[in-house]
Amino acid sequence: MARGRWTFVAAVVGVVALAVAFRCWRLASVPPGLYIDELLTARNAFAWRLDPHASWLGTRPLLQPGWVETSNLYLAFASAVLRLGGDGLLGVRLISVLPSLAAVALL
Repeated sequence: MARGRWTFVAAVVGVVALAVAFRCWRLASVPPGLYIDELLTARNAFAWRLDPHASWLGTRPLLQPGWVETSNLYLAFASAVLRLGGDGLLGVRLISVLPSLAAVALL
């Protein structure tokens, strides 16, 4: 019974490692530019970080009021990721990379 459990754990670790390798391979060059949702989310995360009266709860419009609303908790996560990866291209890409890798691991 224990051998089957370790085989399952090894398979999960292998799948997650493969997902990390494929997702992070050429991260700075593929795709050649930023997607619009990554850019707008990064902009809102910077605005949330710099706002002296920013709350943890609530939402901010992604582009214009009445359109797609982004949760302030997600913007806090994005701001933390931007601090971790830097406020440049890598940090903005990590906003979408980290949740996608967590989805593979959780699935």
